[in-house]
Amino acid sequence: MNTSSHDKGWSEYWSNDGAAGEVFVNAQGQAHPEIASWWREAFANLPPRCRIIDLACGAGSVFAHIPGASGHHLHGADISKDALDILRQRMPGVDTTVCSADKLVFADHSFDVVVSQFGVEYAGFDAFCEAARIVAPAGSLWVLCHYADGYIDARNARHLEQAKRIVSSDFIARARDLISAVTAADTSAGSDSATGSAVQAAAAAFAPAEQELRKACEVLPEGIHAHLYAGFRQLYENRSSYHVQDILKWLDDMRADVDLNIHRLSHMREAASNAVQLARISNMLKDAGFGDVTYEPLQISSHTKPLAWALTAQRHD
Repeated sequence: MNTSSHDKGWSEYWSNDGAAGEVFVNAQGQAHPEIASWWREAFANLPPRCRIIDLACGAGSVFAHIPGASGHHLHGADISKDALDILRQRMPGVDTTVCSADKLVFADHSFDVVVSQFGVEYAGFDAFCEAARIVAPAGSLWVLCHYADGYIDARNARHLEQAKRIVSSDFIARARDLISAVTAADTSAGSDSATGSAVQAAAAAFAPAEQELRKACEVLPEGIHAHLYAGFRQLYENRSSYHVQDILKWLDDMRADVDLNIHRLSHMREAASNAVQLARISNMLKDAGFGDVTYEPLQISSHTKPLAWALTAQRHD
């Protein structure tokens, strides 16, 4: 998340989705039970008054797993001000800082515990170096990060492929032309050959785009492509109940949502790490004075593919 377009995209995402925008978190901001269990075990033996920071924290769901959270100094850092606004609403006592995870504004050894859940990896290897830099002597680093070809990454790949079919088929532009032509024909007085020809041309241009998106829905029945396909079909079939400008606005809004969806899914896929990348991070941590460095796949009972990499490390005194 180092470019202005990335920053803008994620801010729009948080603004639209709120706490439900976090990965593997429900609409109420609650984590998957097995993720929650992993964090509760990590936080089980915290000494009092720890300085704890969540990097690329989003809406801060990790903090919900800290027992006696009010007894610690909590800090959230994220590139998105909108995400931090949500965090402050949920937990007013948390300090927040807007910054990219690869360019932290904190002094060396500033925090006793540094954590991240599906966040720090978006800013690349340098972000892990920065995370290590701010861990205090005898402090801990705990990270859950995206696993390449794991459950989340494989799901993202499927959704991204179908979302891109919206763009490649030019579905939205064809749908706009069709609804405009049909509405003009519906409201014209008598028979107008020019209007009829316009409808035929628009319908012919729309047909392959409609077929492409219908196939996408057959491959994957859920996702933004399915929402667009079903939504436009309903609006088209009931167009007499709507103003054409409202339908056109809905299509324009969907275009923006599709772009945002593709941006997010692409970025999530780029952030997913493989074993070679985790080994490099592990070696960096050891060189930086950390011991007990481990990284292993986090499995959950409902899926055969790993959900995440679980990375843990302890800085020497």
